[in-house]
Amino acid sequence: MAGICRSEQWSKPLINDRWSRVLPLFILPAVVLTFYITASTHFDYTPREAYTPIHAAESFVHGEGFLVDTHSPTSEVASPLWVLIISLGGKLGMDLSITAKGIDLVFASLSLIVFYFFAYEVIRDVAVSLSATLAFSVSARFLQSTGTGSEISLAVLLLLIAMRSCLCNEYFLAMVMTVLLSLVRPEGFLLMILILVDVFVNSFDMVRAVKVSVALLLIYCIGMAPWLFYAYRAAVPVLPHDFGASAGGMEILTSLLMSDGIAIIVLIVSTVALILQIRRSGRDSSWNEDERFYLFRQSTLGIGWIVLVLLTGVVSGWKAAPHDMVLVIPIVIVYASLFLYYVVRQSRWRPVAYVTIFIFVALVVMQNQIVYRLFIVPNLTSLKLIRALK
Repeated sequence: MAGICRSEQWSKPLINDRWSRVLPLFILPAVVLTFYITASTHFDYTPREAYTPIHAAESFVHGEGFLVDTHSPTSEVASPLWVLIISLGGKLGMDLSITAKGIDLVFASLSLIVFYFFAYEVIRDVAVSLSATLAFSVSARFLQSTGTGSEISLAVLLLLIAMRSCLCNEYFLAMVMTVLLSLVRPEGFLLMILILVDVFVNSFDMVRAVKVSVALLLIYCIGMAPWLFYAYRAAVPVLPHDFGASAGGMEILTSLLMSDGIAIIVLIVSTVALILQIRRSGRDSSWNEDERFYLFRQSTLGIGWIVLVLLTGVVSGWKAAPHDMVLVIPIVIVYASLFLYYVVRQSRWRPVAYVTIFIFVALVVMQNQIVYRLFIVPNLTSLKLIRALK
């Protein structure tokens, strides 16, 4: 199921190879370090939703299985893998809350590194990929959840590894990562569907595609079976308690637009512009068949993920917390950068392609920092003071 990644002959960067090798060595560590220092200021804050896996881990450490209070509205354990990971700290005699927050910070920092490699696999340009990484590193919602003991950082890390593996035709690794993602966040099920779709999109032999899809589906079912069997026997809810509520779905879109509206608007506009550009150019253009197929496959996986996650939240009425949409944000940033970059590159404005990307990233950074500094930081500070007084 492994294969060679897409051809690079038509996606050469605008900067020379020397800078392509040097830039990541200096910029990426600086971005990760700045992010780590900023996120570590949340270490003494624990959101309400982080207590459930911590309590479940405490119960697991004492040999009582997963703690479930059937009278509590937050008794679900939708992240068994996260519970098992932080319970290792309890086995070593460490404080579970500190363990969860420390591991959270590590996974979040690793996510930025993996994000760069995922962005480069998608965009195939070092400067644009680094710019996208910078934009994600200051994401208000990602910063809000990092360092608090949340499972979001692990989910983002697994999502990015799974998607990159899928684009490199490493379907076995992609599905294994998707199983792990599903054991952290229930949205992982949606990625499993998209990977199976990608198998058919990326295959010339439909018979082989069916065989590979069946094998991948079997891997997913086998990986999920132990947890689902245990949850059924122990009556442990595996979905958020407010999943399927009659209201609350639109709150997700409102919250997402508040912090990442610029990236979403650029993604929508550049997608439409790219489609019109390809249609108007016809066959006698610089768009060859490899490029058309590449963009179609990219859209199937990336845009498919964004649409499915948002539709699931809106249609189900899931009253998700704002940072629950962090799984959408990195994909929005990468594909907004990709489509905008290609639209400009294939136009007469090609010489200012990098300038356009840098302006886009600057606007994204500005919006997220305004939300983070004016709304999130004061809110976290007030919550800390309230809990300190108690």
